[in-house]
Amino acid sequence: MIISAMFAFLHFVAVFGIFCTVFLEWQTMTPTPNYVEARRMQRCDLWYGIFAGVVLVVGFMRVYHFEKGHAFYSASPFYYVKLALFLLVGLISIYPTVRFIKWRSYELRSFFVPRVERGFILNDSVKETRNGSSWKAVQG
Repeated sequence: MIISAMFAFLHFVAVFGIFCTVFLEWQTMTPTPNYVEARRMQRCDLWYGIFAGVVLVVGFMRVYHFEKGHAFYSASPFYYVKLALFLLVGLISIYPTVRFIKWRSYELRSFFVPRVERGFILNDSVKETRNGSSWKAVQG
């Protein structure tokens, strides 16, 4: 009983963690994010992935080992709709995640200014310094 409640609480915290990271990432989005904002979006995306993994693992553990059991959930269409929506959102979040990972590699080797328009990451603008030494990162 206590373990079931702990898993339910962990699942609840992870779901709200997803909402918090997406909200913070949305608040940080600007047309031309500076270095600090870009790093914040990267950290938010990392935590989003961690929370999403926790939601999936704990959710499946609750379905198969706790609560009402797999037979109850597999008979419910709401369960499948919820899984499909979670999968859809996960697939949609692949594009920004890949861009944020690329920003990290640009950050290690050059001076970069990512460009965001209407919530979409349009390009990974990489600018080198005038003398060709591109091993600087912009501090915002």
